[in-house]
Amino acid sequence: MGEVKGKVWIFLAKKVIYGFSLVFLLFLSVISLMYSSDGYVVLVNSPGRAVRSCLLGILAIGGVWWLSSYVLEKMRQFYRWIGAAVLFLAAMSFSAWWIINSANLPQSDPKSIYDIACRAKMHDLLPVAPTGSYMSLWPFQSGLLLFFETILRAVPDGDEMTIQFMYLPLMALSLVSGCMIVRKMFTSVRTRIFWCVLMSLYFPYYFYVNNMYGEIPSMAFSFFSLWMLLGYLDNCRPLRLILAGLSLAGAVAVKKNMLIFGIACLLVLAVMYLADRKKRYIAAVLLLAASMIMGGELPRRFYEYRAKNTMGEGVPAAAYIAMGLQWSEGRAPGAWNGYHSDLYMACNFDAKMTTEISEESIKDSLRYMQKHPAYAVRFFYDKMVEQWAREDCSCLYSTLDFYGERTQKAWSIYQGEGKTRFMFVMDLHQSALYIGAACFCILAMNNWRKRRAGRGGETGKLQNLILLVTFLGGFLFSLFWEAGSRYVMPYCIMLTPYAADGLARVSAAVEGAGRKRKKT
Repeated sequence: MGEVKGKVWIFLAKKVIYGFSLVFLLFLSVISLMYSSDGYVVLVNSPGRAVRSCLLGILAIGGVWWLSSYVLEKMRQFYRWIGAAVLFLAAMSFSAWWIINSANLPQSDPKSIYDIACRAKMHDLLPVAPTGSYMSLWPFQSGLLLFFETILRAVPDGDEMTIQFMYLPLMALSLVSGCMIVRKMFTSVRTRIFWCVLMSLYFPYYFYVNNMYGEIPSMAFSFFSLWMLLGYLDNCRPLRLILAGLSLAGAVAVKKNMLIFGIACLLVLAVMYLADRKKRYIAAVLLLAASMIMGGELPRRFYEYRAKNTMGEGVPAAAYIAMGLQWSEGRAPGAWNGYHSDLYMACNFDAKMTTEISEESIKDSLRYMQKHPAYAVRFFYDKMVEQWAREDCSCLYSTLDFYGERTQKAWSIYQGEGKTRFMFVMDLHQSALYIGAACFCILAMNNWRKRRAGRGGETGKLQNLILLVTFLGGFLFSLFWEAGSRYVMPYCIMLTPYAADGLARVSAAVEGAGRKRKKT
């Protein structure tokens, strides 16, 4: 009886995950074909461009299919590893080239954090104050501040370029970890090949290597954490669980949004415990939960201890949500307009008062949407388009400022012919990503029906859906939080394993159908 209940829990969890993911991914697939970005604004595609993009995308996928089916799958595993290494080295080389040639100057938050890290290195901790300082507004940046200061202390003459180049080994860690995750999740060689190609061509990730923010280190830490967690669930080695916890703490420290990934891990593990009551799931839940708390709190406490001062509570989450529900003149729905920080300072850094006013603003926005449903639909539709239909995730706009000598080749990518080419590739990649992941969900649900009808069909382990649950959480989060295409990039990367498997399954199905026709 207990085994039956366990299967029911797993079945229901998968049904919810696949069902909601499919709805969201179908929506994203449509808008990815309807819209594209020029690096600054989102534009409506002409029908001709959409058809042309579809045809070129099909040809590109067909090329990878042919290469995998007739060449790579027939190779020995050692040579396939060599091929993956060549792809990843090419991506790393491009990233290093981009750092050197773009000569990017950190701006906005990265600039502020870097300046504070330079002062902290010299034992000047005056910016750690409860009012009037950058850290009093955004204390959650303590983790990234500690990361920067650690690098600057390790390299005495280090500067902005030093930190950018330190992102390269982290990028390598994310690629290797992602490769091992896909290897654990899927047995199909073709899926692994498709993933290597998809990940190697995800240019927004590589263009952000010079941004000096939390995207690249957080992806590296979260992917390594999942690699270790999946290994622990397979063989119960405590060391892997400890490494998973430490890495998750690092991911949350440098990027607070990685809490969504951590919560996804906890939810999946909780369902797995309800299914078969194994104690190792409880151990994993407790350690990962403690790691998330540690990653969110320890860097802040560390700086407060050094400064013998406090940072204050920071801008409350309610103020972000209030801003995320506003449509300001000349801005995208829910985009940054300074409301959250302006309100917090106007309330004299009183988090309680700021929360109360923000909650009233949220209620006002929701009441207006309730009275004007057409406005509500348009608001959330445009907000999703602004975030999820930007194939470049604003990677060029966010790194436009520069110092020294930016080369002509780099300028071409920012504003010239190179930009047109890269944007087109990123547009095709985005559509392939969403459509491939949608195909994965459709085919996975088809496996249920085969299994229930007694015709076989493998649904896979529930822990293999952690990244898909993270995508679901990120999509819902993006509905209400501050709008920004850069914020959704990690969730897009987390879709790549499922997109690869979806495209691999479709290609295998087409290939199988072709063979049947030849036999008849």
